Amino acid sequence: MNKRTKKLLAMMAAPPRLRRVSGLPPLSYTAKKAGFLTDYRIYGNTQNGESVGDLVTSGEHAGEYKVPVTVSNGTDTLTTPIYLPEQIKKVGDEAEYIDYGEQKQHRVRKNLLQNTATSQTINGVTFTVNADGSVTCNGTATDTARINVSAEPSIFNDVILTGCPVGGDWFTFQFDILQATSPHSVLYRDVGSGVRVDTGNIEVYCRIRIASGYTCDNLTFYPMIRKASFTDDTYEPYIENTDLDVTLPALPTLTGTNVLSVDTEVQPSLVEVTGRIRPVPTGGGE
Repeated sequence: MNKRTKKLLAMMAAPPRLRRVSGLPPLSYTAKKAGFLTDYRIYGNTQNGESVGDLVTSGEHAGEYKVPVTVSNGTDTLTTPIYLPEQIKKVGDEAEYIDYGEQKQHRVRKNLLQNTATSQTINGVTFTVNADGSVTCNGTATDTARINVSAEPSIFNDVILTGCPVGGDWFTFQFDILQATSPHSVLYRDVGSGVRVDTGNIEVYCRIRIASGYTCDNLTFYPMIRKASFTDDTYEPYIENTDLDVTLPALPTLTGTNVLSVDTEVQPSLVEVTGRIRPVPTGGGE
């Protein structure tokens, strides 16, 4: 057996090469035979407050979000539904995604501030910590009433602090950042319009402050610190776990040119597939 024959036999015995194809859906690629993708990722997108995944309102998947993925080769068409506990979002320039190989839904933490305060009454003001991390204040302050939102000192660089109701000031109410060590100076304060924060190497606490004599009537703060690159100031609760375990089905490949589409109202910002496939050359064909 000569070297050329040995090389050809070795090539025939080797497993087919895995290739990755990515782009906006509908995504086209070719496959020599039917099978399944070895991996895929679907990246999130957000438009007008909605993200990738359509709410299911009835049946066994009620309350989940459906992402139907359709693959067609012009002759056969297969649709595989994916069910998720949350929509796949895009936060600023960062897109969340689902990963078949990991069986994970990767989320972006918009709110970097974990509210660790507990409900309590301080100097006549009752601070109620709600399930979403917001804080509702009621009562008249007999002296300045302060409550720390963050339990541990932190460093925040190039972020935006928001959460104070509109109309605050030093003589009524504010949401501020103060130095963790003596003299505990207030470095930044939000009085209703947010403030850009860069603490350098200084550790700080985040605090709600109600001035002495001010009466709170269901005054609600929404404590949030977000990256300055995130322009949307809509409050979002802190999420502790950014990786969710999910059950993701395999996606099929069909013989010939495959066109993969995602049948959701909001389209993904990117789809990435891996398998025994090839990109469709310009002009079509293999």
